[in-house]
Amino acid sequence: MVCTNLLAAEEIVRVVGLPAARDVEPFASGCVQMAEFEVVEDCQIADRTVREADVFDALTFVGLFRGEQVVIPRGDTVIEAGDRLVVVGPPATVRQFAGSVSSGEGQRTVEDAVVVGGSEIGVHVAEMLANRGIDVRMIEHDRDRARQIAEDLPSVVVLESDATDPALLERERIGDADVLVSALASDERNLLASLLAKRVGVSRAIAVVDAYRYIEVFETVGVDVAVSPRRVVAEEIARLTREGSAENVA
Repeated sequence: MVCTNLLAAEEIVRVVGLPAARDVEPFASGCVQMAEFEVVEDCQIADRTVREADVFDALTFVGLFRGEQVVIPRGDTVIEAGDRLVVVGPPATVRQFAGSVSSGEGQRTVEDAVVVGGSEIGVHVAEMLANRGIDVRMIEHDRDRARQIAEDLPSVVVLESDATDPALLERERIGDADVLVSALASDERNLLASLLAKRVGVSRAIAVVDAYRYIEVFETVGVDVAVSPRRVVAEEIARLTREGSAENVA
């Protein structure tokens, strides 16, 4: 049985763990990762060829998205700022590579996270991040829900308030957080909470998006990563199908 909310939470936590990535998918029981990165203008590999950028023996460049165009990377393919680059390799190698794609943030350790919304996804994310030793604050508007979460997750600081209140964001110094994850029930409120967090200085905002068609909109207007539970489930089913086919062939 596929648990949509848990899978979405795991995807979010993987992205949090690799700050430069837009998407991270595990393969071979986690021994291999496929990750997507956006190439920023002042990073090490911008305006270099794939041959020059590929300095990791265990890493494979598998795809490059340039606007609506899909490019199969070759040795003489020039990587441009704004490209979305997909690589496959061991997790440690992918993390090393992340530092060359962004302005150093790929190697930054996330220490302070804020989760907006005590939804099932939000609670899963908060619990998993706290288990990794990250300081987690959760903002939940409903009093009873906030109290229940505080009892269930004693290592998480639960704030009973509205994450779209600018005064709260300033008072609680939300802008100091390394990452904010918005997991409210409404796409519109997730967008608002994420943009307000970015406005007060949050380094990175990740939003849950129920409507798959809104992903590009969210990321265009300033949300760093939009995660669609439906897409995550579809990708997981496809992955399980591929692995099952491979086992049958073997």
